[in-house]
Amino acid sequence: MSAQPSLISLATAVPPFALDQHDVMARARRLFAKAGGDIERLLPVFANAGIERRYSCVPMDWYGHEIGWRERNALYLEHALNLIEQAAVGCLERSEEHTSEL
Repeated sequence: MSAQPSLISLATAVPPFALDQHDVMARARRLFAKAGGDIERLLPVFANAGIERRYSCVPMDWYGHEIGWRERNALYLEHALNLIEQAAVGCLERSEEHTSEL
């Protein structure tokens, strides 16, 4: 008889900057207006998404700066790896708690 696989722990990791959906929408409006885009037609997506708060690895002001693809990608990789590590460590710690109870 073989043991059935089971999930004994879960963990999450959340980026440090909480962004209010209303603030994100206002920032998008300003940024796209500068670029000459038709942002007003797209703004209802923010209201209809059902999202109140988003999380980001960078503060809201970061999104207004000219940042090249290479720097953006490096920043993404750095933060993604940190978040993966946090979630993995949290999951392992929780699994140790559960397995000690068995």
